[in-house]
Amino acid sequence: MHGERPCVLIAEGDPELLNALLELLERDGYRVLVARDVTEAVELAVTHHADLLLLDLALPGGGGYRVVEALRARLSEREPGVIFLTSMAQPERIRQGFAVGAVDYITKPFSPAQLRTRVRTWLLRLDRPDAAGGAATAEPEPGPP
Repeated sequence: MHGERPCVLIAEGDPELLNALLELLERDGYRVLVARDVTEAVELAVTHHADLLLLDLALPGGGGYRVVEALRARLSEREPGVIFLTSMAQPERIRQGFAVGAVDYITKPFSPAQLRTRVRTWLLRLDRPDAAGGAATAEPEPGPP
């Protein structure tokens, strides 16, 4: 992603929300792709090497979970980050979202500022690998002899 505009794919079933998200993220300078169902989301994410996916859990064709499963089967390298956008706020749904690999889970309705901050935070981590928990993966400092 270094030097390129980050690519964000939005897969949302509500056309009004989809358009609002598109405008918001384009205004922030991201390259934005739009999908209206699971198949289109998977194809666009693979073809355009999306950095981050904003996925509706109620997306036609099986929902956001199905997108994540399909991408895992098709991508052997880096998988894009996933933020689920949903009105499903039950604790079990939230746990399931993180269990399948989401980096975040945002319940609807949400504020534009909240979404922008979470998208920006995740994309900054991609550009600075040490900010994504590099300390946890680094070799521990040797202790005193």
